Amino acid sequence: MPDLFERLVSAIYQGPLEPKPWLSFTELLRIHLDATAVALVLMPSSSDRIEISVRADAEDCGFDWVVLNRQYNEHYIDIDPTNSTDIQPGEYRDVSNYRDSLYYTEFLQPLGIYHAFRMSFAEPGGMRCWISAARTEKNKPFDQDVRDLLGRIKPHLEQAMAIFSKLKLSENKAQLYQHMTSQLNIGLVLLNDRGVVIDCNDIAKQLLEDSGVVSLRSERLKASSASDNQVLQKSIDELISLRNNGQDAVKLCRFDRDSENLVSVLLRTIPQHAYFYGDVAPAIVIYLSNLYLSASNYCGRTTSLRLVSDLFGLTQAESRLALLLADGKSLVEISEELSISERTARNHSKNIYEKTGIKRQANLVRLIYQSVVLLS
Repeated sequence: MPDLFERLVSAIYQGPLEPKPWLSFTELLRIHLDATAVALVLMPSSSDRIEISVRADAEDCGFDWVVLNRQYNEHYIDIDPTNSTDIQPGEYRDVSNYRDSLYYTEFLQPLGIYHAFRMSFAEPGGMRCWISAARTEKNKPFDQDVRDLLGRIKPHLEQAMAIFSKLKLSENKAQLYQHMTSQLNIGLVLLNDRGVVIDCNDIAKQLLEDSGVVSLRSERLKASSASDNQVLQKSIDELISLRNNGQDAVKLCRFDRDSENLVSVLLRTIPQHAYFYGDVAPAIVIYLSNLYLSASNYCGRTTSLRLVSDLFGLTQAESRLALLLADGKSLVEISEELSISERTARNHSKNIYEKTGIKRQANLVRLIYQSVVLLS
């Protein structure tokens, strides 16, 4: 059976992975301290915005924290001798040293809180953390053993905070990249070194469900026709083999079922990592795109049209037509799709070319597709 310190350290490193980070650690610490309440507050560097606030209360606590926090912020935060902004990393402050303060006599004692402390922690990147705890009159004051325990867990908590910070940065990057591929209507599928699908974005899920050309069956990517599937499976096997031999490789395939579904499939090896391998490690990334989905399909929202207008100085009607021209459509096709006359379409087209300073539709395609509009 692990002792208390081992369980606290385990909970500290598990904290970044919990839905509410460090809740288990906060509750375990409260139980050990026999405290009425224990709170953990995590704040990013160079910010007064609270990133995470976790609290563990005893069953008989009974505090209305919404009311108390409002009272504290309105009347007592500036006279609190344990105010988090005044405590340096590694510093421990106990209110027993400030029993004559108004904060203690007017705020804590009426609540039945006679013993309380706050300690500050910081990780190298600048993220700060404070742990505070409170006991009632019936409990003994926090003693040196408590300070010693906090001192022992300090390096572990600060290391876990650094891990948490890096995880959040990676999550934010992943969200941005996923947004980018989604806006471009690019599906992304990750395979491990056995060819098993381990993750895919929402665009890929929709394409695999709707296209009828490529689908997900038994955790593997399959093409609908036997010949296409043979090509796909051979490509996957080849890239896995090359990747396992330390080689980078790219392969492009295209599969079609009808006039509305032409799926391009780009397979690329992911370099092996010396310390990350096995079934959960990605080995192949596959990009999927339905080539018959046009810019207007995923750039037809009001916000995107407005951005086209702002970027190129076009009216909304001209912006809509510009996107359709970028899809390679003729003015006759566009006039039918937008229910406008061909003459109106030609006038819009003339204005577009004059405002953008280009003369050919091919250049307009390049202008639209190389701009940041498609990421909006």
